[in-house]
Amino acid sequence: MSESVPYVIYEYPLQERFRTYLRLEQGFSQIKMPLDGSEQQALPFFNTLFGLLELFERFDLKTELNRDLDTQKQFVQQWSKHPQVDKEMVALLLHRLGEAQEQLGTAAQSVKALKEDAFLSSMRQRFSQPGYQALFDLPQLQTWLSQSPASQIEHQEHWRTQLADFQHALSQLLGLLRERAPFETVRAKKGFWQESADPLAILRMKITADDAVYPVVSGHRQRFTVRLMTLNSGQSNAYQHDLDIQLARCYEQ
Repeated sequence: MSESVPYVIYEYPLQERFRTYLRLEQGFSQIKMPLDGSEQQALPFFNTLFGLLELFERFDLKTELNRDLDTQKQFVQQWSKHPQVDKEMVALLLHRLGEAQEQLGTAAQSVKALKEDAFLSSMRQRFSQPGYQALFDLPQLQTWLSQSPASQIEHQEHWRTQLADFQHALSQLLGLLRERAPFETVRAKKGFWQESADPLAILRMKITADDAVYPVVSGHRQRFTVRLMTLNSGQSNAYQHDLDIQLARCYEQ
């Protein structure tokens, strides 16, 4: 598949904690957009921020990230024994992974402070209710939106900074997993592919945009199937033709 051809990269987690990691990564990305003082931007921002806090409460991110970063450090250390390896790159990777682990030491306190923020706490329960949020339920938010854009951005950056150590550690982990996983072309016969593998964390799929198909993945960390689907007049249908796609297998270890 030529890199000049437009394509879509799909990712599917094959273990529950990596599902959480990808959700957190997406949430961190969504709260980056600077607010402009409008309700249209503020509501999605706070909804995502509170969603991140909920994930932190349900998942021991510090312990899990530390363990997975340790696993990657062990892999890099084994890699360093290869005679043709770039020693400087290995040293840089080990430094980045070690730095990320050090930052996790104080990250939990920052998240605790964020959870205890009086302004955020006053709104969080409202955002947890089903349906759309409305400003008549959130007078404190309406007042906050009346403040200057500079003040809003300052608050936004403060809240984001309190999540920055976790975001950095997660970025280092997922970045290394992806870099270690080259894409390989396979032919999905009649739109179907299956295989067994060593324990996988994430399956990545690269499909040419012009093919207008998307993958439906099922399975677990050691066995998975990919069924290609196509949209036709808004309906999903199984793709019944052979198609070359690219897979990248992000291994747990």
